[in-house]
Amino acid sequence: MHTGRIGHPDNLKGQTPVSASEVRAAGQMMTAERPKDHPVPRALSLDEIRLTIANHGSTTLNGEIILP
Repeated sequence: MHTGRIGHPDNLKGQTPVSASEVRAAGQMMTAERPKDHPVPRALSLDEIRLTIANHGSTTLNGEIILP
């Protein structure tokens, strides 16, 4: 499952959410502490977007994940 920009570093082991652009989602995400505003996501490169699409297709077909 890829949550895209609807995520929070507190719930992602400190990783910044990623998306196709650096546009912050409206609203908040529940964390262990409290609800927090969604952060600005890191924009994926075109290669990272292609890899994400390939991973979703591959996983759908046979459960395999393609690593860079």
